[in-house]
Amino acid sequence: MSHAARAQAFYASFPQQLERVRQLYQEHASERALEALLDARHTLQRAAAYLPAHDIQSYEAAWSDVHRELSQPTRTFRFAAPHEQVASLPREAPTTAPAPTYRTHDIIHVSDNAVLAHLDACIIHTNLAGSVLLEACTRCAVIGTVGQCRLTRSSHMLVCVDTPTPVTLEECDAILMGRRSDMEPAETCAAPAVQDFDDVFDEQRHYTPLDPEYAARLRPHLQNPSALASMLR
Repeated sequence: MSHAARAQAFYASFPQQLERVRQLYQEHASERALEALLDARHTLQRAAAYLPAHDIQSYEAAWSDVHRELSQPTRTFRFAAPHEQVASLPREAPTTAPAPTYRTHDIIHVSDNAVLAHLDACIIHTNLAGSVLLEACTRCAVIGTVGQCRLTRSSHMLVCVDTPTPVTLEECDAILMGRRSDMEPAETCAAPAVQDFDDVFDEQRHYTPLDPEYAARLRPHLQNPSALASMLR
């Protein structure tokens, strides 16, 4: 199973694991609640191998919130495990709306964590502090701001994003990398760093910095997915 598929499964199941812990506690099944909480912790630790750091931090906070709720001194029991100190983050775990999949020649706007799979000839506009994972996509453009962007098994893509973390590539090829301002009006930022899991010797075989002249040729087609895709072959 690819990292993107594992991430999608995690986003769907982990909040349910935490809810199950609360349910067991409300039923006064303290030992089972503790066991379920530890299982959730192990699930989160395993997910660190394929989830973006931003999401790991958010889910760490959600897990710690449940731990804290169940460890209040007014309760009938307390967990023996030490309380973990984490940064103050929203209490609710991140949610992911149903992600676009098997779409073609479309313009997609993403404002929440998402896994986008099997898209062809689409223009994807991102505006979020969370994560976007693209799997098995071709001839698509990703433009905007994002906390973390990962591509898996994708090719002939244009990625022009402002992001504080490296764009990660896995089994990708023919990726054009640029800044958001290369494609649309925006504050000029440094081009994103790239981490290519298949480039052991840092040869940059699977991605290329976007040339300013080529960017100028692409810009007129930002409302025409078919025309833009034809230039990403």
